[in-house]
Amino acid sequence: MPPAPIDELDELPPPRALPLRRRCSKRGCRGTARPGGRYCRPCATAATRAWRDRHRARLTERERARNWSDEQRAVRTARAYVAVYVRRGKLAKGRCAVCNDPDVQPTWRDPKRPLDMEWFCPQHAVERREAADAGARESAALRAVNEEVKAALALLPPEVQRELHEQAMRGLLVRRAGDMMYWWNLRRALQGYEIRTSGGGFFL
Repeated sequence: MPPAPIDELDELPPPRALPLRRRCSKRGCRGTARPGGRYCRPCATAATRAWRDRHRARLTERERARNWSDEQRAVRTARAYVAVYVRRGKLAKGRCAVCNDPDVQPTWRDPKRPLDMEWFCPQHAVERREAADAGARESAALRAVNEEVKAALALLPPEVQRELHEQAMRGLLVRRAGDMMYWWNLRRALQGYEIRTSGGGFFL
């Protein structure tokens, strides 16, 4: 019996595309290669580890030659830590805390706590770093001035030191010895003492 004629108006379904599956190039491995790579994920990890072990001395020398500070190394470690969490799906990227931009990068107050970070776009991340650097410079300048006050105070007799300490503690907004307002009042008290005794000022 001849086959039934095919109506020209009938549409045949498109051919189904077979999934392209490439085998891992590692000899003896029957796994599936990663997209865009030659090896499966376990073999790629083992190959990377073996390469780093072979070139560990050269990599260590290159890291030392870059002269990174401890803070820069901590930031690099924290950035790699967060990248692994994002890649494994354990951490989702947020949006910029200022402008809600989805193109963000992590920013830390303390890089030693890599998962305690905020997301900022590149522009606001730079502004935040500049503000943090300015605050660090200001804090360093204040510490330097406080060290000068300590050195000048150590040259005075103990009874004068006690008197200046009591004057600083009686100042406004002083909560405890050693806070910012205490040092401010102590500087003013020391300046007044220098003016009274020698006619000149320590900070003039």
